[in-house]
Amino acid sequence: MPVPDEGGVAEDLTAFVTALYGVAEHPLRVRALRGLMAEAQLDPAFEEPFRQWVESRRAVVRELLTRGLDRGELPAGADLELAADQVFGTFWYRLLVGHAPLDPAEAAHHAARVLDGLRGGPEDGL
Repeated sequence: MPVPDEGGVAEDLTAFVTALYGVAEHPLRVRALRGLMAEAQLDPAFEEPFRQWVESRRAVVRELLTRGLDRGELPAGADLELAADQVFGTFWYRLLVGHAPLDPAEAAHHAARVLDGLRGGPEDGL
């Protein structure tokens, strides 16, 4: 996964989510991730290494958002942990349940909704 630096938090988060959702284009990776998630639930010895790997991905999202805070694009006190949950919650839920696609074309919209939440509401008045 990339650590994009596109010059703005919206662009950075969109680039990250686009790459994240791109996993859906690789069926073997999808199966592997599903299997790793399942194994982490069943094998206590695997749970912690898997959690550390997941945390390393969450750290990238927090870094992107922290840069947005530092540039004044996000308000002080924004809940970056919740935002990371929202990014990965959508990813894992769709990956595991399969009720909706992980479509890289939706990345900008999904990133915008996460940022709306951090800013206290939708910028487009929705």
